[in-house]
Amino acid sequence: MIKVNSLSKKRKNYLVIFEDELGKTYDYLVSEDLVIEHRLVVDKQFVKNDFDRIVSEIKKDEYYQKVLYYALFKPRTKYEIVKYLDKLNISDYDYYLSKLTKSRLIDDDLYLSNYIEDSVNFKRIGPNKIFNDLKPKGLNFQKIKDKLSEIEKSVWLENINYWFEKKVKGLKSKSFLLSKKAIMNFLISKGFAYEDILVIINKNQDMIKASIDEENAIRKEIEDIKKRYYKKQIKETLQNYIISRLLAKGYQYKMIMQFIEGSNIDE
Repeated sequence: MIKVNSLSKKRKNYLVIFEDELGKTYDYLVSEDLVIEHRLVVDKQFVKNDFDRIVSEIKKDEYYQKVLYYALFKPRTKYEIVKYLDKLNISDYDYYLSKLTKSRLIDDDLYLSNYIEDSVNFKRIGPNKIFNDLKPKGLNFQKIKDKLSEIEKSVWLENINYWFEKKVKGLKSKSFLLSKKAIMNFLISKGFAYEDILVIINKNQDMIKASIDEENAIRKEIEDIKKRYYKKQIKETLQNYIISRLLAKGYQYKMIMQFIEGSNIDE
């Protein structure tokens, strides 16, 4: 027979010292869960087979505590837990997954719902980014798409408008077309659908124009282009060079000509 010789608290765990009939002792750091499960109290005795089973569970539990910490640090999917078990060189997935599932620490359906809710309501990002962020987490792609489809279009448009207004406030003076492109690229990076972004941009074009002051921007561009023209000694005419440079920057030909005709530009 093997008995529990002593039991002492060590932070969140217990140091349990077992002693066999020959007086040999065995020290193990045991979680509170196992102490309760096996009723490890001083002088309790176990036959050899039961003792070996407890030791096996203690060793498994050492790894379980690591996995438990990993699962509690932030919400995880089943796939992420399995990848972590692989990192620990543990092949007995079922033991750990079963315990975490019973404790409701892994639930892929709940994870998916919570992740999307947080992404939509707090991060305010779009469906494409949400989908791409969830892809590496081992969730069923169709389930992700189905859950995203439950979100009303008005919610996506509201979030697009939220980021649109922030981006417009920070626009620098540039052409209207380049400003639209910058806003479009920014909103696409947030994961929104192209057609939904167009709805908001087309509805708020006056806000963009008011923010960038395109007329002042084109005046500055012309002055900068003239300096580069004379510095580089370009062969084409100054007017043609200005027109080509401004067209490349997204300014409309009609506006360009209005400023050229009103400026003193030498041929």
